[in-house]
Amino acid sequence: MTPGPLAPFLARAETPKTFKSEIDFVAERLASKKVVDLEKIATALFVTLDRSVALERRAEELTFRKPHVSLPEAEQAVKDVDEIIDDAVDRGIIRKVAAANSDSFAIQR
Repeated sequence: MTPGPLAPFLARAETPKTFKSEIDFVAERLASKKVVDLEKIATALFVTLDRSVALERRAEELTFRKPHVSLPEAEQAVKDVDEIIDDAVDRGIIRKVAAANSDSFAIQR
C-alpha cells in the first residue's frame, strides 16, 4: 500500500491517534475480507444491535434484508460478528451495556 495525497495531513491529524486502537482492531479483523464478505458482516452487525436475539433469528433477518445471501452464509456472518464483538469487549475496545432485556454494546471511551 502506498500513501495517498492526504497522507501528510493524516500524519498530523489527532483523530487517527485518538482512535488508533479501534482503527487497528477493525483493520486487523476486516482488512483481508472481500467486499461480498464485508456486506454480509455489515448487515449482520446491523441485525445484531441487540445480541439477546437468537443467532438463528438474526440470520433470518439478514436474509430478509439481503435475499441473495443464503441462510448458512447469514448464520456464519452473524457468528463472525458475535466473535468480533466478544474480541472487542475482551480487548476493551467496546463495552457491554446493560439494558432491559438486551445484551447491547457501546464504544468504550
